[in-house]
Amino acid sequence: MQTNSIVQRRRLPKVLAPWAVLLAVAAVAFAFAMGDPGQARAGLPLETGPQLFSVQAKQLSGPADTLRVSFAVPADVPVKVSQVFAVSSDALTKDELCFAGASAPFDRFVNEIWQLTFPSKCLRSMEEILIFAVPVASDNHLTIAGAQFFNGDEFVGVTTNVKKLDWAKFPRLENLWLCTQPAAVPQCNSAAIFQVLGQPITSPEPKCVGFPNFQPEATCPRQELGSFEYEIRYDAKFLDVQLLALENGNLSTTTCVTNHREGIVNLACITKGKEHPILAPNILSLARITPKADVYSILTANQENGIATQLINQDCQLADLQGHPIPVEGLDVCQNGAVTIRYLEGDVHADCIVDVLDQQQIAFRWGSRLGNLLYNSRMDLEPSQPIKGDGDIDAKDLQFVYGRHGSSCHDAHPKQVPVDPKAK
Repeated sequence: MQTNSIVQRRRLPKVLAPWAVLLAVAAVAFAFAMGDPGQARAGLPLETGPQLFSVQAKQLSGPADTLRVSFAVPADVPVKVSQVFAVSSDALTKDELCFAGASAPFDRFVNEIWQLTFPSKCLRSMEEILIFAVPVASDNHLTIAGAQFFNGDEFVGVTTNVKKLDWAKFPRLENLWLCTQPAAVPQCNSAAIFQVLGQPITSPEPKCVGFPNFQPEATCPRQELGSFEYEIRYDAKFLDVQLLALENGNLSTTTCVTNHREGIVNLACITKGKEHPILAPNILSLARITPKADVYSILTANQENGIATQLINQDCQLADLQGHPIPVEGLDVCQNGAVTIRYLEGDVHADCIVDVLDQQQIAFRWGSRLGNLLYNSRMDLEPSQPIKGDGDIDAKDLQFVYGRHGSSCHDAHPKQVPVDPKAK
């Protein structure tokens, strides 16, 4: 089966619209951070774009609608940040748009504090939030001193882990968690891998260094990204993949073509005119990955369960505004990815958390064995290797679940790290 579609960037599928808004926000941030695009055409260096952070809302006492982010500021720098935007990383599967932005600090007393108010109480405990912070100056290397969550004026918790994300090091290995409660647990049954152009393009314009001008490379302007094209190949027995092109600051001036076949999805995007190149670094697209129905019955929630499968990015081509090829050697946009399809260990109830529901289900079957109607092989969790199960549900199986009480897809214990199928 083959489907083709030509989509203006403003017309996006409803389920994926939040990610488009996320990148539209990033595009606006780039527009402010990178100044006049004409400077780049004159060969001048661009300022740095937004700096990315990830914070996790751990152990909140309730839902939150306000996030206060504190940026550490040296004494001699009165204002270090010009804009801040934030979005829930679970926006891919949420029905609501969990996004907020601010253009002025909330408080500058000790640290520079920015307050982000979300349109609904859409921040939940254990949720990860992506923060785009636009520095005032290109040499400002931002750090987050802390983040607090509020429900109105009520304090509901503080984050305990903040990490800075590198444009060039977006994760290409992800877990695709399986569960049977997709409405209640938005972080399961789908995964996302970004296709990122993580560094500025430094190759000179071919017309300047070659025919007809033959100018020294140092005096020539850099190429600007006008179009990109690649295809993702995947194992259609286990996965389905959609490629969603994102805004990149061009809105109505960019048109994308998608072509979806069995195990292959193609994406090609072009820009119109010379005034709106695709800025770099940037996120060009995301692959939305969903499981096929068969994997739910193939896997069980035992130790090290999972199917590791690759997403191969091939035939990757970049071109500048006049269609000249941009060398991709040394750029990270054309790299492969992989997902590990799995259940959370011990999650026999399959709702992305190990709690009393899992404990009740397996305890009810304690003492049953193969040949007994009460026996269920999906709860015969121990041993997990080299053979699965030993034909009965006994204390070892109960301990496997009880010992993982409180484990979740956001914070699994023991850790379930995505597997690289190419690793030796």
